[in-house]
Amino acid sequence: MSIDLVRVDFRTVHAQVMHNWTKQLNIRRIILIDDELFKDDFLQMIYRSSAPRDTKLEFISAKDATVKLREHYYEKLDERCLILFKLISQLYAVVKDGYLFKDVQIGGAPAGPGRKNIYNSVSITQEEHDQLVEISEMGCRIYFQTVPGYKPEEFENIIRKFSNK
Repeated sequence: MSIDLVRVDFRTVHAQVMHNWTKQLNIRRIILIDDELFKDDFLQMIYRSSAPRDTKLEFISAKDATVKLREHYYEKLDERCLILFKLISQLYAVVKDGYLFKDVQIGGAPAGPGRKNIYNSVSITQEEHDQLVEISEMGCRIYFQTVPGYKPEEFENIIRKFSNK
């Protein structure tokens, strides 16, 4: 059917936001792309228990996701999909491996040492900044939006904050 949202959020499948996005967009499958979670059966079980009941949750590595995306696997399914990356670096790996998304929503990136807050719950490193700039320059629209009720903020407007801090 379609990929309705591509999102980066380090919190991954968490109740408030994920339930809001899945309901708003009528999502039936969440594809969580993260190399570490892909290997961790215990965490997968925990994540599955927190996903909406009527929503399938798939864990996949960045490399395997790139193959499926290039083959348009998710567009062929009879369900609406959300692609979810835990980390900007995983998004970057898929893009560098040959699959460029039309739009990417940044919804959350953790605060901490070496990170600058640029939007609500989004703090990035210099490396992540450079990765997002490169992805944007390749033609992908990047925007920031934490929850459906917030107005999306375009990458070009937000990223200036990184340079000004």
